[in-house]
Amino acid sequence: MRGAARALRDGFSLPARPPWGYGVLCGLAVAGPLLAGVLVGRPQSGAFLALGAYLTAFGDTYGQPYAARARNMGVKIVLIAAGSWLGLFLAPRPWWGVVALGLVAAAGGRWQVVGTPPVFALVTGFYLGVPAGLGPPELMVIGGLLYAALALALWPVRRLDPLRTALGEAVQAMAAMLEGLAGDDWAGLRERGSKALDTAATASAAFESVGGTGRSAEAYVQALVRIFHETVALRALRASAPQEQGGIDDVAGTLAADLRTAASGRRAGVVEALAVTADFAERLGAREPA
Repeated sequence: MRGAARALRDGFSLPARPPWGYGVLCGLAVAGPLLAGVLVGRPQSGAFLALGAYLTAFGDTYGQPYAARARNMGVKIVLIAAGSWLGLFLAPRPWWGVVALGLVAAAGGRWQVVGTPPVFALVTGFYLGVPAGLGPPELMVIGGLLYAALALALWPVRRLDPLRTALGEAVQAMAAMLEGLAGDDWAGLRERGSKALDTAATASAAFESVGGTGRSAEAYVQALVRIFHETVALRALRASAPQEQGGIDDVAGTLAADLRTAASGRRAGVVEALAVTADFAERLGAREPA
């Protein structure tokens, strides 16, 4: 029962920093064509434009590099138009429509690049009840291109934003682990830190495949991974060596402060933080009996 309640609560939870701007963008891309269609007396055309924008937004990979998003949206727009036309063509042939819908749905489940938007487009075309032609598919393509233009408008000036966000959140998660080293909720901080590192590694790999920044980003992620392991080791050392808790807390505080500084962009504090950890490890090694 608790698991079901937790799943229901998680389904309505919002992240710490919801992408409000992205929500506004999607709303404008869908509501704009609807309003324009009403104002010019062509509500049906406006609806097809809005549907194309909605299905393209539904298949967008927000948070990924802009180049990857552009490729994905281009593929989605083509598939949405093809699905709509196929639905119009198969409307007089219901059993063929059932087979085609099953195949397209299976392809969407098997390949992420296909996804569900072509399935929705096929169903819409199938039940539209108009002769097969280029009208509705063309309007959906225009709507999809409208959304793509809005979504990619900031590409030239915000090319690395998704990567910066992922790295910044990973740095903050590592700093939170260090600050909560002596706390009872450290296990939760460790889990969130691990997830943040996974997200940062995924973003770094994505940028490495589409641009020339992946190598330095990967090195940065590896430094954060090392800090993660150092923090886990400090936690274990703190539990097994009560007499060293003061020194361990000092090291953790220095690490956290340097990581916060690195996240703020004032200077690269990761290297300094690693140096502090190494110095403390050498100090501990010198105190161990031979």
